[in-house]
Amino acid sequence: MFLVDYFHISASRLIRIEAISATTPETFFPKSEISMIQITDSIYISENDLAFSFSRASGPGGQNVNKVSTKVAVLLDLDACRAFSEDDRRRIRERLPNRVSGEGVLRVESGRHRSQAANREAAVERLVELIRFALARKPRRKKTKLPYAVKERRLDTKKRRSETKSARRRVSY
Repeated sequence: MFLVDYFHISASRLIRIEAISATTPETFFPKSEISMIQITDSIYISENDLAFSFSRASGPGGQNVNKVSTKVAVLLDLDACRAFSEDDRRRIRERLPNRVSGEGVLRVESGRHRSQAANREAAVERLVELIRFALARKPRRKKTKLPYAVKERRLDTKKRRSETKSARRRVSY
């Protein structure tokens, strides 16, 4: 039997710690540590689902730019990630078509910062923002009825305009 606890690291990250439930004190040490990323209240993705690739970035860093691979690309395979339902996957593909490849891999890059760690964190945060945007449901529009006075005003304006234009026509004798 396992005891599972979640600890908050930052705004959207959790670490899941599993420990064997027993009476001996040594069992309170974590058995395994899995970093979880919170997307919504009910959706968490494991950091194991993310793939990171690094390359040299342009921008701030001086001579460091030419030597160190600080640009980070985060890849999330939507089909392999079990956190999303089919409806969620479809919505992500529809709302982020330029970021999802033909194979269903969502790609987010960051090269703003001088360090690889900061770019990695920025890319993951951007990934979370994009997925939240894609999964957000638009509220349904409430149908409203046009007030009677508004209809009357519109028709009255049309009638006056029609009379003005008809007065400009040539008069036939």
